[in-house]
Amino acid sequence: MGAGPELSIQEWKSGFCPDVPQTIINDDGGMPSFRIVHRHSSKECAAAYAAWKGFDGMLRGHPTASSCRWGDHQIWWDLDADNGAEALRRLPRYVSDRAVAVRIGEVVIP
Repeated sequence: MGAGPELSIQEWKSGFCPDVPQTIINDDGGMPSFRIVHRHSSKECAAAYAAWKGFDGMLRGHPTASSCRWGDHQIWWDLDADNGAEALRRLPRYVSDRAVAVRIGEVVIP
């Protein structure tokens, strides 16, 4: 497997943070990565997309993942930022008010 220790399922204990072995990839101390998770209702969907009009941001005009077409009404962006507040500032206010920034990184799934 990777550079980390290999653990059997019996060695994992619930309650450790996280509940998986600590095999982290590419954590070189660089800029942190965040996944922005935005959720809105079906009634707010048009407004969530319209909020981008006139907003000059680096995320505008680029493809991203969304579940709106299938009725779940969430949009996700992955980006690098110094902190979660900075990540959310890259969204229009209407969108960021309905979003959270979650710090993410790659791990090896055993």
